[in-house]
Amino acid sequence: KNHAAAVLQDGRVLIAGGSHGTNVLDSVEIFDPTRGSVSFAGKLLLARSGLSATTLLDGKVLLAGGEGRSGDLAVAELYDPEKHTLSPAPGMLTPRHGHQAIRLPDNNSVLIVGGTSSGSALSAVELYVPWQGLFKRIGDLKSPRTGATGAPTGPGKAMMAGGTAGSSTLSSAEVVGYATITTDRNDYPPNTAVVVSGTGWQPGETVNLVFHETNGPDPDVTYQAVADSSGKIANSQFSTDIHDYGVIFTLTATGVSSGLTAQTSFSDGANLDGCSNGPATAPTACVWINGNLNSGKAHYNEGDSAPYRVVMDGLTLGTHTVQFGWDVTDGGKHAIDYLTSFNRTLAYPSQADPCLGVTGCSGPPTLFPIPLDPSLAANGINTSVQPVAPGSFAMFGGAITNASAYGLTGAYAGSSATQNITLTFTATSSTVVLAWGDHLATRLNWGNLNTLLSVNGSSYHTHFVALDGGGGSQDKQIAADAVVFPGSITIVKHANPQSSEQFSFSASPAAGPVTSPFSLVDDGVTAGANTKVFANIVNFQTYSITENLSTAQTNNGWTLDLLTCTDTDAGVSVGTVTGTSASIPLSEGENVRCDYYNSKHPVLIVNKVVVPSSDTGLFNLQIDGTTAGTGANVANGGTTGPQVVSAGSHTVGETAGTGTSLSNYLTTIDCGSGPVSGTSLSTGNLAVNTTTTCTITNTRKSTLTVTKTLLPNTDTGTFNLQIDGATAGTGAAVGNNGTTGAVVVERARTARC
Repeated sequence: KNHAAAVLQDGRVLIAGGSHGTNVLDSVEIFDPTRGSVSFAGKLLLARSGLSATTLLDGKVLLAGGEGRSGDLAVAELYDPEKHTLSPAPGMLTPRHGHQAIRLPDNNSVLIVGGTSSGSALSAVELYVPWQGLFKRIGDLKSPRTGATGAPTGPGKAMMAGGTAGSSTLSSAEVVGYATITTDRNDYPPNTAVVVSGTGWQPGETVNLVFHETNGPDPDVTYQAVADSSGKIANSQFSTDIHDYGVIFTLTATGVSSGLTAQTSFSDGANLDGCSNGPATAPTACVWINGNLNSGKAHYNEGDSAPYRVVMDGLTLGTHTVQFGWDVTDGGKHAIDYLTSFNRTLAYPSQADPCLGVTGCSGPPTLFPIPLDPSLAANGINTSVQPVAPGSFAMFGGAITNASAYGLTGAYAGSSATQNITLTFTATSSTVVLAWGDHLATRLNWGNLNTLLSVNGSSYHTHFVALDGGGGSQDKQIAADAVVFPGSITIVKHANPQSSEQFSFSASPAAGPVTSPFSLVDDGVTAGANTKVFANIVNFQTYSITENLSTAQTNNGWTLDLLTCTDTDAGVSVGTVTGTSASIPLSEGENVRCDYYNSKHPVLIVNKVVVPSSDTGLFNLQIDGTTAGTGANVANGGTTGPQVVSAGSHTVGETAGTGTSLSNYLTTIDCGSGPVSGTSLSTGNLAVNTTTTCTITNTRKSTLTVTKTLLPNTDTGTFNLQIDGATAGTGAAVGNNGTTGAVVVERARTARC
């Protein structure tokens, strides 16, 4: 809580300081709303909460004041989003926290007002002037206040309202005035007067107007304006030059008497514009912007061509030259490797129209072949999978007559290399538009570790250098987060034995290129039948791929023996495997291959035959000592059903079921080689892709009963009743009507009495 936040020029949000519980924080983070991600950006010089964060005209962020571990702070620092650095700035004049910081429109200083210092609400008002690099005291509020709200309310005015002072809640509001400076346009053709106006200056004072080229060769130019009785100024003495195409100017106004100051910026002539086609979640047709592109404004895949255009107006009819360049490598990794037609990826004119918003521009364009860059082959580009297709430059309002040789600066293998080209053209209109596409290097051409996917924080830079040899360079970039490196998932089936057997799979979630269900066949003949490739996946999430064996397949012995998933670039295992499912947390640019190894295991079936068939005996049919399948308590005709077993030898047998004694039966087992007596039998070696049926036959044994009869029946003699010479059953020392009981015999026997 009590942190500071500022929206960067590319739409991301800088978050600095604050507190967590009793801990004061020094962390600086950047939130990307298009991706829902937060990244670390550095550390403050001092941990603090209640500070302010304000985005300046040049894109930097002023972080000022706050309350640290030792009390209120006057410290200030600047965050540079281009360099990703934090650096000290001059401190405020008054330590404070909980203040308001407002960048003033048409002035671009930062108003620091209110807040608390040493427990008391403040009335002191300060102004941070970026171009002077200092804070200055400009007055006091009528009422000290903290926790107020503030905002610009009109030209040269900012209002502060509410807040508290000690125990009092304020309902009052105050207005702070300031000086302004504006120009009548943001961009000017060459040889065009810049109309300057301003308000809030001291009546009658002279105001110096300093025109500075931020990216051009000319020295500063100073003109003067005198404020009228209402503090307004006006001037139109400055004009852009013919060679100022692409130059960005800052205009700084300073009152000689009052010391008031204000700043603004404008540009001249030729604009280098990139194609903003919206975020991936909300794509749009191309909107041309004279600024940098991030994932909130544009989305491209590796290997796409990002359209660019240069708009040149105020031209004389006839011959001109235009020069521009691009970074072919960054950190030794390939970035924009070559140029293509502007409409290679986005269709013309429905998705990308270079004439959009340009008065007097219409199609169709004239075309000029883009020469093949010899540096590509010299540095080992692989065109076997992804051919190089440069296409053509397109020009509206003119025709290209010549393209220079490429001019490489730096080395491909070095930290960075820049390529440039100069085009000669004939203008047939005063406004000419040149369009082309930047090819975003792909791993298909350069290998998996040789593109900007493997370099954090890199971006794709394009430079407008000069028109007719003059003008300052404009550098535009596509942030790395706007270029998506698609991932892929490849499923490969390995079947033993190879056959026409179809294996069914399902995928979840089934979205984009990931489809469900699908089937694979490994017959060893049909090319690609055992492989499914889900390419160009741009939704990076966890995918589940499941093999679904049918009941018939499992009954026939098909079993998944092994499932592996590997990142083919890093050569490491990824994801988790559960049963027949692979769970794959796919990351950007990741290529995952999952191999499913199935074999048709031996199938073993054990059947029961009881003789006679009407016998009521029950038996447990076993494989390797365990009752198998449906073989528990079976009678005549019972079976285990098909049981998948491993290749090799197994033991088939049985145990007595409920109310049954095996001793009452003669038992044989036949696994195809003839019946063998006994209650267990080895199957011998069972091979894959085989089915073996074993039959266990139980034949009920015969019984013999011997009964003793004496005459007269009162005779007291005792006798031992024998079968085959041995006293049997209960036949020992029996008298009249004594018996052996039913004695099981296996064949014809001799009874003795």
